[in-house]
Amino acid sequence: MDDDFVKKRLERDLAELQRICDDHFKKRGADEELLGQLQNRMSDRQKTREEQKNARVEKEKAKMEAEKMAKEAREKAEEDRKANELEEKAAILSAMSQGYDKDAARKRRGEKRRLKRRSAAIKQAQA
Repeated sequence: MDDDFVKKRLERDLAELQRICDDHFKKRGADEELLGQLQNRMSDRQKTREEQKNARVEKEKAKMEAEKMAKEAREKAEEDRKANELEEKAAILSAMSQGYDKDAARKRRGEKRRLKRRSAAIKQAQA
């Protein structure tokens, strides 16, 4: 009876140990699967963040390039405007100096002035 009792106890302990081992390996399998899913999510998230970062960098580069082009265009327009102003000033000064005849201008104005002076002198004398 002692042998039978010990044998049943060993079988029961072995069955219990076997059940504990099976439970452990099932839980370990589930944990491994969860770990694999977590690693996949982490790698996917890392790829997504890397893509977003690259997209931001490209967008920033494009923005900087656009700003640079706009600045260059503004500077060129300003230079062109200043050059046109200088050309206009030079043309006006040239036209003024070439077409201006002092004597002719004096002769044109002189007759009117002479008449005004004469009429003013006559009016003063009469008054």
